[in-house]
Amino acid sequence: MNAYDTKVWLVASVALLGLSLSAATVQAQCNVIGTNTGVAGSYTTIISKGLAASYVCQSVPGQMNAYACAPGSGGGLVANLTATAMSSTMAPQCVWNCACGQITIDSSDGLPVELLRFGVE
Repeated sequence: MNAYDTKVWLVASVALLGLSLSAATVQAQCNVIGTNTGVAGSYTTIISKGLAASYVCQSVPGQMNAYACAPGSGGGLVANLTATAMSSTMAPQCVWNCACGQITIDSSDGLPVELLRFGVE
């Protein structure tokens, strides 16, 4: 093997190693199988997302507008994420970083029109 062959082999090895390491850090998209919205009592809105499998998830500090985001900062293996607001008209916002990617509950998960107390006449 001459010096040129050695350089080609070395460059190819480093390129393959770089590709394999970068592929290992890419996260898959979380598979959300359902979103449920409800009002408990007269002043508590609860929105939950069910995941297709259990993942380790941790809430993102500063990315919430809710009374509670479960699971909280402790993280843990979960298949259901819940955001709670102490209002029947406000949709809570919580963001989690999970092993499968990032999951957000926000106003796009919405409340039915009748719970928002407005309508089209």
